[in-house]
Amino acid sequence: MAPAFWMLCRCNACSRFSRVTAQGERVFGREWNKNSITYKEHLKPREKLPNPSYTAPRPLTRSSTIIEQSTHPPPPEPSKSPSPSGTPAPEIALWKGKVIDCVLLAACQYLFLNLSGQAADRTLACLKGLVSDLPVCPERLYTPTDIRTLLDDLHLTPDIKRTVCCPRCFYLYPVKSPPHKCTARETRRSRKCLEPLLKASMKSRAARRYFSTQSLTEWLARFLARPGIEDLLEESVSTAPKPSCLSDIWDSTMWETLETSDGQKFTSSLGNLVFSLNVDWFNPSGNKTAGKHISLGTVALICLNLPPHLRASHDNIFLAGLIPGPSEPSVTQINHVLKPVVEELQELWTGVKLNSTANHPNGRIIRVMLGPIVCDLPAILLYELPYFDPLSHAIVEPMHNIFLGLLSHHGKDLFGLKITEKKKTNQTNKRRFQSKRNLRNECESEAGDSNVSDTEIEGSVDELLGPLQDLGVTFTAGPSSPSNCRPDSPSDSESSSLIASDQNPTEASSDQDSTSAVDDDIPTNLNPLGARFFGKAKNLEILREVNKEFQLPSWIGRVPSTVGSAGGGKLKADEWVILFEIIMIPTLIRILFEQNDSNVGFETGILENLLHLSSITNIVRSLEVGKDDIKALRFHLKAYRQGLLDIFPSFSTKPNHHLALHLPDCLTQFGPAPQWTAWSFERLNGSLASIPTNNHIDKRDVTLMRRWTTAQNLRNLLPWDQELSLASPTGAIRATL
Repeated sequence: MAPAFWMLCRCNACSRFSRVTAQGERVFGREWNKNSITYKEHLKPREKLPNPSYTAPRPLTRSSTIIEQSTHPPPPEPSKSPSPSGTPAPEIALWKGKVIDCVLLAACQYLFLNLSGQAADRTLACLKGLVSDLPVCPERLYTPTDIRTLLDDLHLTPDIKRTVCCPRCFYLYPVKSPPHKCTARETRRSRKCLEPLLKASMKSRAARRYFSTQSLTEWLARFLARPGIEDLLEESVSTAPKPSCLSDIWDSTMWETLETSDGQKFTSSLGNLVFSLNVDWFNPSGNKTAGKHISLGTVALICLNLPPHLRASHDNIFLAGLIPGPSEPSVTQINHVLKPVVEELQELWTGVKLNSTANHPNGRIIRVMLGPIVCDLPAILLYELPYFDPLSHAIVEPMHNIFLGLLSHHGKDLFGLKITEKKKTNQTNKRRFQSKRNLRNECESEAGDSNVSDTEIEGSVDELLGPLQDLGVTFTAGPSSPSNCRPDSPSDSESSSLIASDQNPTEASSDQDSTSAVDDDIPTNLNPLGARFFGKAKNLEILREVNKEFQLPSWIGRVPSTVGSAGGGKLKADEWVILFEIIMIPTLIRILFEQNDSNVGFETGILENLLHLSSITNIVRSLEVGKDDIKALRFHLKAYRQGLLDIFPSFSTKPNHHLALHLPDCLTQFGPAPQWTAWSFERLNGSLASIPTNNHIDKRDVTLMRRWTTAQNLRNLLPWDQELSLASPTGAIRATL
């Protein structure tokens, strides 16, 4: 109830304003403090020119009070006026709806459009002016002026726990009482780390590096409070597996063999959830070659009980923590940062009771179990989980193994798509061999050997080592006899090492990268294809012409038109797939047809090997696989591997060639690869990298985690049903996200 000293003024100016009381009555006028200067100014004209239609101001009574101000915009209350449907008064719904829409608009701009905090505050100030003419007392409108206050009032900000992290070994310490130096040991007999944990230049006990995490139990409570989520989770229990083919992880062997602590089938009970763990790295500064190289690690989990089309949604991914940069931890050091997650998984496996969920207001028991591990090497700390088995939980991830592994290797190293600028390479090699010739000339002139002239040596070196210069292969040309050099003179191998050490590191790295480049003039034993493929400008132009001629549907990506050039940049996983499945085969056929070479058997082997690789890619990307598909995958993997040995015997075997042989077992164990691969986690890394920060290393991880999780909570707060999206303004905002 408003205080008694508030007066209702009904002058000509104030009568333009109106409000609706809690009883549904519309009252015209505006409230003023009876002792205020403004109120007295409004009374002066009425005292001089009395108007019979003018009603004297009267104190507000209980019957004329409006809805009391709340911290949040209050939900529409049913009107007390006689109404058969019990709907709120239109005026109340109007002003409350406008205020809520304005609040959500500011939050969406800040979280989804990466609006700065200062700009978001200005947006709130503008929105406050827009709602000032609503038929409500301005003091009773919810109009925050700070975006942080708005997010806190909406309960969107997550509870992030920060621990002190050692910059060297990643060991974790509590924030309240960390030691000055790290006391952790890698093994029992190892020395202490002794890395300083606190900043030396600051008087406060601020740590050099922090590790940010959030609780899985608290996230589950918010996750299960969303309407409709529990109904979606129950589909994994009610859906019967398909005996003929595997269309999801629900049909796989792993899903049937998971057991509870008492030996029962884990996935057959309601409330039992299976999560997939991923540990991956991304550069928050962008993946530019000349940019900053900073690595932040994401520890994320995906609920496999959700339908396949909802698992990879950012609304349903649990971001457990962000591993601080700028460097990545080793295989043993990653155990420290995974310790909080493993400890909580141990507790959740036996069961945790939530006080309330959407379908169970009185609470229910939730159990969580870890499923496939989508990362390079599983951490040793995962062995503390009673049910963890590295043979059944670790997988070969197809995106990195096939798309960024086999396809990238075949295109760059075998077909010559990794061609650096020849001008720069030739200049670097020319300086290298010129230095070698100068050293040899000095050595031979001091020894007094006149049997071989300098011109003959230079000509022989250029003639013999010319093909190797463009290939970037290190070659040591020793003297014809040991007596040609003095005993105390450095050997050619030592000289070459000295020359290499004097070179610019950038040039050295460029030369090292060009070792796999193919010469565009001379076929070599390292690459028998030689000039017939993309080492030649003509063949590379054919590839680009075929790429331009293809008319692909809009839902299929495009390969860059600069593919194969030095400035073309790196191809993404999806671009490698499109290149080999669509572009490469007709390009290769056209090149081989125009070669006019009599070596038909060799050309047929090249094309057949490429078709095996394309078949492997098609099976791995299939949404449904059967026993025949898995059998065909084994055949194509072995045929492709044997074809590489026959066609390119000089190329060394890559680890991905061996790991790919385990993919058929992974498909049998977990089902189709698109349902458990790292694509969804890579999208998470991309969304984190797009969030702007202030580039403070010690605060970058918590800033990214807070912004991303807050945006996730806001998306889940908005209605996501399609009918609601078309009917309400808030649903329309949700439909655009």
